[in-house]
Amino acid sequence: MKRILKYIICSMLLVMIAHPVAYLQSARVKSADKLYDGYLYHHAITKYESVGKKKRDAHVLRRLAESYRLIGNSVKAEKYYAQLFEKYRNDVIAEDHLRYADVLRMNGKYPEATMHMEDYSQLRSNELRTSGQLKDPLYYNDLLVDKGQFAIRNLKNNTDESDFGAVYNGKQIIFASSRHAATMVNYQYDWTDRHFYDLYSAEENLRNNKKLKKVKHLKAVGGLNKRFHEGPATFSSDGNLMVFTRNSYAKRKDLNSAHVRQLELWYSVKNSKGKWGKIQPMPFNSKDYSVGHGALSADGNTLYFVSDMPGGYGATDIYYSTKENGSWSNPVNAGSKINTEGKEMFPFYHEKGILFYSSDGLPGLGGLDIFIASARSGKMGSPKNVGIPANGPSDDFSFVLDRDMKEGYFASNRAGGEGSDDMYGFDLLKPFKLSKKLEGYAKDSKTGDILGGTMVKLYDDKGNELNTMETDASGYYTFEVEPDVELVLKGSHIKYKDVTKNISTAVDEDVITADLLLEKIPEISILVAVTDAKTKEPLEGVHVTIQDIETGNVVANVYTDKAGEAREKLSSSLMNKKINYRLIYEKNGYVGKTTSYVHTIDKEGELKVSTTMGKIELGTDIGKLIDINPIYFDYNKSNIRPDAALELDRIVAVMIAYPDIEIELRSHSDCRGGQKYNMKLSDKRAKSSAAYIASKGIAKFRISGKGYGESRLVNKCACEGKVITDCSEEAHQENRRTEFIIIKINVPTTVLNK
Repeated sequence: MKRILKYIICSMLLVMIAHPVAYLQSARVKSADKLYDGYLYHHAITKYESVGKKKRDAHVLRRLAESYRLIGNSVKAEKYYAQLFEKYRNDVIAEDHLRYADVLRMNGKYPEATMHMEDYSQLRSNELRTSGQLKDPLYYNDLLVDKGQFAIRNLKNNTDESDFGAVYNGKQIIFASSRHAATMVNYQYDWTDRHFYDLYSAEENLRNNKKLKKVKHLKAVGGLNKRFHEGPATFSSDGNLMVFTRNSYAKRKDLNSAHVRQLELWYSVKNSKGKWGKIQPMPFNSKDYSVGHGALSADGNTLYFVSDMPGGYGATDIYYSTKENGSWSNPVNAGSKINTEGKEMFPFYHEKGILFYSSDGLPGLGGLDIFIASARSGKMGSPKNVGIPANGPSDDFSFVLDRDMKEGYFASNRAGGEGSDDMYGFDLLKPFKLSKKLEGYAKDSKTGDILGGTMVKLYDDKGNELNTMETDASGYYTFEVEPDVELVLKGSHIKYKDVTKNISTAVDEDVITADLLLEKIPEISILVAVTDAKTKEPLEGVHVTIQDIETGNVVANVYTDKAGEAREKLSSSLMNKKINYRLIYEKNGYVGKTTSYVHTIDKEGELKVSTTMGKIELGTDIGKLIDINPIYFDYNKSNIRPDAALELDRIVAVMIAYPDIEIELRSHSDCRGGQKYNMKLSDKRAKSSAAYIASKGIAKFRISGKGYGESRLVNKCACEGKVITDCSEEAHQENRRTEFIIIKINVPTTVLNK
């Protein structure tokens, strides 16, 4: 297909590969060069090969290799490139690596081709085609896997000439062919000694889909299938507009300075009788560059085509033009996603918003490969190689697909065909998936830390789950998604709040990045630590009941471990809220107790609560065992206040639980006031408190009260004598205390504390 290819889009482009070293050319080489520069590669080969093997320098070997490459003989091309690299390694230039790699791919030698692409990359860095093909050197491994998408058939209509470019026009199939036609004059072109191309019409054969029927020349008023080349063609879906490629028919004096006859796009509209009308040129034809390979949208208002006009990315690029108010707009380059430094050609636009085309600059299996990309409203998606069996080591091109996306045609110069290029029909067994890539990382919204193990789910805009995955150790996720849809991402992690994110794939980018930033669930817990009141050692096995005082709900039932600790995780909803808990401690052999804990939670972390528990022993202060709050009296009074009654009730509870103990309630004062007064007042208060306890059903002999005034100060805050204290109020408070001392136990403590 290289010879056809070169003709169809850039047959008139001069292929100039400069030789880095000056040399004297023989007359035979000069003659061969003239043929080569005039695109007459078939005749140039004969001349170059007539040069003796020992006299073939780098220039001759390069020209032989390129001539064979351009006429599609990759085996011979490889042979001469191998000789060039073996004999004249120092004379090799960057383009030699590129072309040799192309030939090697055409011959299925992909690892060797990759090596030469790497060498080319060193000499020509930052090229789109280079970076694309080297991004994954083993890309061809996936392309060589038959995914069961195509069922291909070689058409029996193929000849030993070149047949390609099949397109739909209603029930007709229109294609280009260099087959010998029964015309008055049989024009030929010298490049490959083939006939010139004409357009033909045919009909599909439902009984024998391996053969088209009623093949005949296509005719139009004033213009089709005359001198030079014509083909391929494209049609609007209503069949009334045809655009086709042909050589310029301009007179020699009207050609450019190099007298190059460029390719042009012409169109014809059906008349009222249903016949093709007079052909007319498209407005962007030029004598300075070629335009060709038109592909109309279904409505006929957008035309994709190929050109080597200045300002493109490579040898030939894909452009498009839109019809506005009956006029065609200036051509727009389809962009770097579609075009490379190589050749992009044979576009076909499907009404589903899909662009098919062929390229030798994108990663492929060799020669031209067929690619597919989304194309809507001028937005181009990244191309995807359709893989085998549609693609292979040879040139594969001019791909078309019917409206129902069930079947179509393409052309190839692969082995096993009838001629230089053959048309192949196919059934599409699986639909094409034009996907984009949605990727990102799950991270902590505050710290930016990556979150491996995050469950990421993908939903459509109706809430249907499409896919799910768990992020890896790097926090990364990725999904293949359809273009032009609205999606919802949801990220879930055990330690974080769920997060959702709306995603639109109706964007230019083919890789959509969407990081999921998750807010950490506040980790709030309560740690209860219990020690023995006497030994200060941790107490294991204490049953701790945590109760919400306001609601009455039990928050937790936990037991302390060997470290005397019990932990309970609290709800994250408590953040920035006030808690009011009652903690009840129980353990065999120890006096049970109840404490309260009030706290406003303003940060995550562990809330620490500690207490002690003691055993029933002579001389023990029960008040300390159960953390009695101070017993307060009104000034100069001894009657029991309500708040004091609450604390005394707790003593009552202990005495009920332990009926074999007797207690002396001891009341103490600080040094302030007279000693006699303090003694008298404290005694009244002690006896008043004891009477209150007895009133709750406790036998009077089990509870007695005695005041000690300031006789038993616990610190140096004395007020009489040689040293007058300047103690603080807090220090005096230590002396104003009430004790509940066990003075008698009527059974052994070993029995009592079981």
